[in-house]
Amino acid sequence: MFIVRQHRSSLAVQLQLRTPFNASSSSEFPNGSTNFDRDRNPIRPNGFGSVTIPNPAGIYVRGLDRVTATIYFIRHAAHGHIGNTLSGRQPAIPLTDAGRGQARALGARLADRPFAALHSSPVQRARETADAVREARGGENVQVYTALDEIDFGAWTGKAFADLEDDPQWQHWNARRSEARCPGGEAMAEAQARVVAHAEQAAAAHPDGAVAMVTHCDIIRAAVAHWLGLSLDRIHSFDIDPASVSRVAVGDWGGRVLSLNEQVA
Repeated sequence: MFIVRQHRSSLAVQLQLRTPFNASSSSEFPNGSTNFDRDRNPIRPNGFGSVTIPNPAGIYVRGLDRVTATIYFIRHAAHGHIGNTLSGRQPAIPLTDAGRGQARALGARLADRPFAALHSSPVQRARETADAVREARGGENVQVYTALDEIDFGAWTGKAFADLEDDPQWQHWNARRSEARCPGGEAMAEAQARVVAHAEQAAAAHPDGAVAMVTHCDIIRAAVAHWLGLSLDRIHSFDIDPASVSRVAVGDWGGRVLSLNEQVA
């Protein structure tokens, strides 16, 4: 579990990546908080170059009494292009057999979560992942939103990563996401603005509820960076793996990252 604690003058972040997701527990903290009590909840090393805070459900954090919703950002499960090709918004790229297994496991783990809504990117791999979550729950319909779409990579769409390595524009894109734009496509800042606005609108529409959003790696990174106050130039500082869950409490007061890259499959 990772806990992010934001103070008035500094941001303290404790991260443990690839943390197993436990559907029977929650880090959505109780309301009316004070800062967490080190004596009752001591921090201990976890062996991953980070720390684990025991009993997160008992930790109070100031400001969460104004939470309007918890957003579950879910990266789609694995497909055949991962690690090889910049798929972007290409159609007809389904999940692999392994990816479908990840999606089913994700659905099983989230089956008892009281989601007020289930949103998805229009891209096939995200839709298939969202459908697996829906089927496991037997409940809400999947609502598709372009605000959750993959980045428009423009002329880079469909290219192999190996072919992009020596492209100066590609190098600039990865070094300076805060200012770069894909050739003929989208700027990272534009993608961040649309996903953050969508999450804020969903939070306002579902006060005190939870909304699941199945989307893409860099879209989730951009959203998390926004609420952590990180420059987009630093979005490669953390991982968002396939079929992972990252949770953010969002309200009219702002947002707070509750968990990052939780592994469910």
